[in-house]
Amino acid sequence: GLEKFKTVILDFSKVDTVGQAFADEVFRVWQKRHPNIKIQCQNANENIVFMIKRAGVKVELK
Repeated sequence: GLEKFKTVILDFSKVDTVGQAFADEVFRVWQKRHPNIKIQCQNANENIVFMIKRAGVKVELK
């Protein structure tokens, strides 16, 4: 259902960390399949930002 949106905002409030597999699947694999949809992050702490960057993508914080 996310295909109908132009921007997806992921709010990491109350999330301490994410796994490498999650970050890779969302920020590399899913994004590659949906290049016209922008993913933005908000309330991502340094642990989450680190894991997203480790997936090989630039983090867009909101």
